[in-house]
Amino acid sequence: MHSNGPSAHKLTALLPCSSSQHILIRALNLRSNGLLLPTGECSAITMYNSKTQTCTEMVHPLRALASKHISVESKPSGPGGTFGNVTMITSVEQCHHCPSGAYCPVGSAVATDCSAGTYSDRPGQEACFKCDAGTFQDEEGATECKPCTEGHYCTEGAAAPLPCEAGSYSNATNLTSATECTKTPHGFFSGIGSSKPEECPVGSFTRRNGSVTCSACPDGTYTNSTGSTECTLCVV
Repeated sequence: MHSNGPSAHKLTALLPCSSSQHILIRALNLRSNGLLLPTGECSAITMYNSKTQTCTEMVHPLRALASKHISVESKPSGPGGTFGNVTMITSVEQCHHCPSGAYCPVGSAVATDCSAGTYSDRPGQEACFKCDAGTFQDEEGATECKPCTEGHYCTEGAAAPLPCEAGSYSNATNLTSATECTKTPHGFFSGIGSSKPEECPVGSFTRRNGSVTCSACPDGTYTNSTGSTECTLCVV
C-alpha cells in the first residue's frame, strides 16, 4: 500500500533465505511530523540512531506513523536447504547450499551442524536424518553413522551405544535392542556390556543361563576345570 501524502516511499523489506519472501531494506530518510523514520540498514518499522549506528524497534505511535510511508514488495524464494549470511540479499541465487553434515531450515542465516545421533550425507538438506537402528553417531556434523559396538545395541537415532545387560553378551555390531543380546550359558558369566562370556574359574560353577557371577563350590566339593556347572564331592 502507498500513502497519498507527498512523503510516501516504497521499500522492500528483508526476510531470510529460502523463506516465502526475500526482503531488501532500502535506506531512506523520512521525516514526518518531526519524527525520523527508518534509515540505514534498519529493518522495516525500526528507527536508526546515527550516533550509535544501531536500529531500535519503533513503538506506537511511531509504528503507525511509519506504516503510512512504507510498502513491502515480496519476491519468491527457493525451498529450505539453503542459507544466507549477508545482510543485503536480493535474490535466491545469493543463498548458499547447506553443506553435508549440516541442515538449513527455511530462513537460515547460517548452516547448523547435525546433532549427535543424526547425519546428513548430501548437501542442501532442510533436516538431518536419524541414524538407523543398529548404528550410532556420537559426534556433531556427521555425514554418516557408525556401526554399533560389540557388547552393545543401538536404537534408532542413537548418540551412543547402549550396553547389553549383565548376564548377556554379543559380538555383533548391528544389534537394535537389548532383546537381541545373547543369554550367557551355564558354566559361564558375563558383566554389563560384554562381547563374550567368561568361563567360571576353577573352584566355582553356575547351573543357570544368564549368570552375572559364578558360585564358589560348597565345603566338601571341588572343581578342577573352568566352565563347570556342578561341583564334585571330595573323596576322603
